[in-house]
Amino acid sequence: MHMEFHHLGWAVFSIEKAKAHFCAIGFVEEHAPIIDTLRNVRIAFLKNTVLSIEIIEPLSEKSPITKLLEKNGPSPYHACFVAKMESKTDVTKFLKSKGFMPVSNAEPAPAIEEKKVQFFYSKEIGLIEIVYE
Repeated sequence: MHMEFHHLGWAVFSIEKAKAHFCAIGFVEEHAPIIDTLRNVRIAFLKNTVLSIEIIEPLSEKSPITKLLEKNGPSPYHACFVAKMESKTDVTKFLKSKGFMPVSNAEPAPAIEEKKVQFFYSKEIGLIEIVYE
């Protein structure tokens, strides 16, 4: 199975403050922040010559990002990959065979052109996100 790297997800308290710091070290904003009501977050993508970072700000105390920030502070928390397989079923079956467990359903992501994304967890490497194309 071929997985192509898409982005690194980074939990932040404030997109605007985080963006200023990332831009100071060479990143540029790819598009204006987008609100994802399903996940209760605000998202912006930043890019430099080799890396795309998704900075994610909670919209409320109920956001799953709020708990991550309380526990770890601003930090990377997932890597995202584009799945190059025939179906979501094939991807899920393959990842389960490698020790990953699905922790969400495949649902549209407004920040990634409404492509379906799904999160998986491995106790050895943590959280990954899959973009289905």
